[in-house]
Amino acid sequence: MSDMARALSTVSASLVIPHDVAGTLTALLEEVTQAFGAVACSVAVADRHDRLEVLTSSSHREDLLTLHDVQAAEGPLFEAWTHGRPVTMPDISSTTHPWPDLTAAMETVGVCSALAVPLRWGGQPLGAVGLVRTVPGDFDAAQAVHLQAFADLAMLVIVHADPVSVRTAVQRIDDALTGRIAVEQAKGALAYLHDSTTADAYDLLRRRAEEAEVTLSEAAHIVLREAEQGRDDA
Repeated sequence: MSDMARALSTVSASLVIPHDVAGTLTALLEEVTQAFGAVACSVAVADRHDRLEVLTSSSHREDLLTLHDVQAAEGPLFEAWTHGRPVTMPDISSTTHPWPDLTAAMETVGVCSALAVPLRWGGQPLGAVGLVRTVPGDFDAAQAVHLQAFADLAMLVIVHADPVSVRTAVQRIDDALTGRIAVEQAKGALAYLHDSTTADAYDLLRRRAEEAEVTLSEAAHIVLREAEQGRDDA
């Protein structure tokens, strides 16, 4: 198993047992640091005044904590939050960056490259996750995708902090099954109405969900209500 796969597995496993936000986020960032060969990784979130604040870090070295605070004001971490996309800084010595304070702070600490991705919920960037390395070099697309996966897990840790009982988990599984039944019934209704295959009907259902900006289950219930209304009007 690769370092990245092992790290994702370890972090994911922590979400299905009782956990606290601080401890789980720290463990997540430690896994990211190791998997990426980084010197430190941090999570920053936007406060109520729309300012980026460092929530936690994989390292508590004073110089690295200072660097994280600078990153919250300028550079990849700040840009990933404001623009909602991955931002890289491959080498502070090879390119003139518009982030003088960050460049100076990175040189002081002895790091020379950085990568950050948005911390998002519902498509809205609410912060960022970033890492720094002591070696220069471009970050490839796969690394950005992997870091985004960790960032999404971090958001789940923050949002779903309240413990869930086994009974509640079973109820949610039952709800998921109910939703699946509605999707299957809606597929059948659409296939009948449009004289299409179930695969085409499913694609149509997905498009309707996207266009209406609702979940797949909600779109299925809409289709079923429309089908029922059609029968009543016939």
